[in-house]
Amino acid sequence: MTSLLDIGPLTEEVEIRGTKLTIQGLTAGHLFQLFSEFPDMRKLLDAKSGNPQEVLLSLAPDLIAKIIAMATGSPHDKAAEAKAKTMGASDQLTIISAVQQLSFPEGIGPFVDRVTRLMVAQTESFSTASPASSNSTTTSRAAFSASLQTDTPAGLRGVARRVN
Repeated sequence: MTSLLDIGPLTEEVEIRGTKLTIQGLTAGHLFQLFSEFPDMRKLLDAKSGNPQEVLLSLAPDLIAKIIAMATGSPHDKAAEAKAKTMGASDQLTIISAVQQLSFPEGIGPFVDRVTRLMVAQTESFSTASPASSNSTTTSRAAFSASLQTDTPAGLRGVARRVN
């Protein structure tokens, strides 16, 4: 039986000006970090929000530098990001192409489609879920009451009077 540890390294060697760099693909953690640091990236996943190319162009310098730093093993290194910003466009494209191949072997479009379907399915399951669902295999707890719980004996209700 094979395991996750049997999968070879998910890296690729690229040569930039005579220097070999080991490039790794972006992980889900990297993507979440990018989405948190670049909120406009969500527009790339939403076909209704405009042209994805315009979004990429507006984010390009900082986003590309961040991706290159992540892919070369320096995800939080500001010096690596600054260096990536000063690289030539061809060198940046060489690295980004390797990142794309490692991160999205089937292409970005199919990946976005899968993420979108997953998000829609999760949203639909949350909106249609009900405690009294007949196909549920778990039992629900009693309905939650947000009323204040006190140590007074049961049955005593009304205004509390101060006793001195």
